[in-house]
Parts: sequence; structure tokens; C-alpha cells
Amino acid sequence: MENLTIIIPSNNRPFFLRRAIKYWNNYNFPLIIVDGSSETQKKWMDENSNGNIQYFHEKTSFPDRLNFAAKLVKTKYCILLPDDEFYCVSVLKRCTNFLESNNEYVAVNGCAIGFFYTFNKLMGEKKYPEWVKRIRVETDPSKRIISHMKDYANSLGVSVIKSDMFKQCAELYANNEFPIFAQWELQMNLILSFAGKSKTLDELMYFRSMEEDSPSIHHVIKNHIPSLNLKNKIDRFWNEPRFEKQKIKFINVMSCFLQTLKPEYSLDYCRSALTSSIELYIKNSILIKNKKKDFSSYIKIKIYNFLPTLVKNTLIKIKYRLIKNSLLDQIKLIEDEGILVNYKDINQIILALKK
Repeated sequence: MENLTIIIPSNNRPFFLRRAIKYWNNYNFPLIIVDGSSETQKKWMDENSNGNIQYFHEKTSFPDRLNFAAKLVKTKYCILLPDDEFYCVSVLKRCTNFLESNNEYVAVNGCAIGFFYTFNKLMGEKKYPEWVKRIRVETDPSKRIISHMKDYANSLGVSVIKSDMFKQCAELYANNEFPIFAQWELQMNLILSFAGKSKTLDELMYFRSMEEDSPSIHHVIKNHIPSLNLKNKIDRFWNEPRFEKQKIKFINVMSCFLQTLKPEYSLDYCRSALTSSIELYIKNSILIKNKKKDFSSYIKIKIYNFLPTLVKNTLIKIKYRLIKNSLLDQIKLIEDEGILVNYKDINQIILALKK
């Protein structure tokens, strides 16, 4: 049995969950699946999954399911994985080996690629190029968290970390949910960048789903869970007066948590590092968003939004088929850029993705 547990939360997406099992049945990693679906998949799981896979049907919120799963982890390391996505196992092993040999590091991951289907053809797209050669080695926690959030990339949200850290973060999230969309991602990047050094290895690890319903935007917008509601943007939470009390609580909760990780630093130091990093993150996010805006793009989006859904989907598929590469061709392009590729793992992923 491997020294790394993979945690997979799922909710009303049995197709993706079953596809994931098809892949992970090939390996010995402990898997903990916490399914919040309206209907259980236990019978199917009992008949089709291996002994290393634990399935729990828990109709609770996403934060509570993460916390539930975290308490079950028995290995030294763990990593979170969406039910529609994949990791190359050889890189997971490299990550754990690296952490074993480099105690000052708290999080390690690999490079990423996007995948989706267009007219039943499996396509690939370059994803998160900013992860390549990314490394945070500042010795000062304040400088490290500020550098990471100023030049933000969610590399830490899909990194191998020590299970003890994951358990603390999951409990913090479950007990302190705020109206911040993707709070878990934000929280993990803040905490881990403050806690220690991090690195992205030069090997393809993360297969990011860009398929339809990954996730269902319609479902996310209407989600009653505050930290999964797209309307709850961090800039609104941070700047609008109606959130002031919650903002103060968020700062206090997070600052106190950061100080438990680095007790040699004062609470004021932790609070200053936290608030400065978030403000820079918000400022740069707005700048990037505004750069992408221009009048012609605005008109195109307005016209596009008036089109029927079927027409939109067809246009997207035609566009991707014309200008994108097949998944294997995109992998070869990544390999040509110097990223290591393990085709044995990749073939298993492609086999699981076959419709």
C-alpha cells in the first residue's frame, strides 16, 4: 500500500465517479470517496471497486465531507482530487519522495494539461503554464505568502501535502465557512504558502477536466453552500461594508491559525502577512480581468449570450476541433518543452476516458 491517500469528493455525478474508479482500480493508493449525492453508489462500488477504495455516502455539505474524509486518512501524505480528473501515479510518488527528503517543503505537485471531448474526439489544451518551474523558497513566511498570492497560481490546491496539515485545514474550513467562492482553494494557498516552501516538478501530473458539467455552472450558481456560490467573489467579501463583520472574523480565524503554524512570529505579523497577501491578490486579479476586456470582445460576448444553448455548444465544439490539438498531440508538445511524461500512466488515463 502506498504512503499517500487520495480524497475524492463527489456529488450527483455517477458517470465521473465510475470513470475514476476504472482508473484507480489499477493502483494500490488508498482512496477515500465521500459522496454527497441524492442516490448512493454503494452497491455499484461494492461490485466494481478494489479493496483499497473506501466509499462513503454522506449527504452533507462540501466542507463537512472534506472534514469527514480527512479524519479517515491514515497515511503520512494525502491529496485532493475532483471526481472528473486524474493524476499520473508516477508523479505522485515523486512528490512524496521529494517531501520525504526535503522537510522544509510543505507542498509539491506536477505540471498540468486540460482535456475534453469534441465530436467524440479526445482533445487536449495547455493548462496552467504558470506552474512550470514554479517554486517558492523564500525563508520569511510573510515574503513567501505575499509573493505567492501576488503572482497567484492554484498550484498548492492540487499538491501532495502532509496529512496532518490537510486534517487541520479541513477542520478549519468545516468550522469556519465564509461567503467566499472557492474558499477551500484560497485557504489552502494562503496557509501552505505561509507554512513552508513549495515546488512544481518538471513532470506532467494533473489532467484537468474541461468537459461540460465540470462543474455544472448552473448548479454552482444556485448552490446554497456559501463557499461554492459563484456570486460570492472574494473582492466583494473583502470590500463591501455588509461583509465587514465576517471579514474581521475571517482575518482573526486565519491569523490565529497561521500563528499556530509559526508560533515564533507574533499575531500582528501573521495578520499583516495575511491581509497584505489577500489585498495584492485581489488587486492583481482585477488588473488581469480588466486586461482581458476590450470593446470588440464585449460585443462578441453579448451576441454570443443571445444564442440558443445548442447553437453555443456546437460553435464551441467546432472552434475547439479547428484550433485545438488531440490530447496525445498536446502531450507531445508539452514534452517538447522539456516536461517529463510517463506514457504508461497516460495510457491508463486515456483508457479510462474512452467512451
